[in-house]
Amino acid sequence: MKMKKALLRSAIIVAIILLSVGVGFICQMIGHRVDLKKYPREFSSFVEKYSRESGVPEEVAYGVIKYVSGFSSNHVGEDGGIGLMGITPAVFEKLLAETKEDLTDGILYDPETNIRYGMRYLNDLFILYGRWEQVYAAVVAGEETVNGWRADPSLLGDKGQLTIPDKSVAAKVKDVSKIVEKYKDLYY
Repeated sequence: MKMKKALLRSAIIVAIILLSVGVGFICQMIGHRVDLKKYPREFSSFVEKYSRESGVPEEVAYGVIKYVSGFSSNHVGEDGGIGLMGITPAVFEKLLAETKEDLTDGILYDPETNIRYGMRYLNDLFILYGRWEQVYAAVVAGEETVNGWRADPSLLGDKGQLTIPDKSVAAKVKDVSKIVEKYKDLYY
């Protein structure tokens, strides 16, 4: 009798453990699917193409697009940034001068054009700063602002790390970094 009770108890414990593992696995799968929907890879053919051309990692492109426009090609930011990557007309003019193309600002609503020029700009910023956090700061606060901070020796560490004095910008840079990391964890 004692042996039957012990076996029954052991079987119940094993069943509870298996059920717990199964429920945990199902919750993990559901959570992963929710994350995939929350962090989409829309316009992937353009992102992949221009990532290869520019050397900008795909997860950076997706993170910037998600943060700036939420994947809305009709986006217009407070700073006048247009389209998926929020390219301002001034930045666009600078990039056009480099490429010697003759395009109008309105073309920035075109996803492919926006991603092509946005990736070029991210690459230019990375070449200039050498750190993604500073690139994100330029996306959030503008290149001139970041250049001003970098000119202040008290804000630039000996290894090139920038202390962002504006708490709002620092928080936004942290948000972009988290989004980029999430894309990296999910897809790369």
